Amino acid sequence: MDFASLAAQLNTGKILPEVIVIVTILIILVGDLIVGRASSRWVPYVAIGGCLTSVGALTLQWETDNPIAFFGEFNSDALSLVFRGIIV
Repeated sequence: MDFASLAAQLNTGKILPEVIVIVTILIILVGDLIVGRASSRWVPYVAIGGCLTSVGALTLQWETDNPIAFFGEFNSDALSLVFRGIIV
């Protein structure tokens, strides 16, 4: 099994909104740890920007032809996209 066929079967682009939220949380946590109290000015903007970017990635996934990812363990159909958007 080569890398291209493994990447096609994993279909990892389906978890892009969750990855965006996790990276946003890590940026906020590390930035707050480094900057301290002065981070209270930019943290809300980064959080809102990360959430809006995640919702944008969800809307791009609305009309997908292959909703199955990770060898059938993750399903990204229209109903799950709606609930993932509500959670964001």
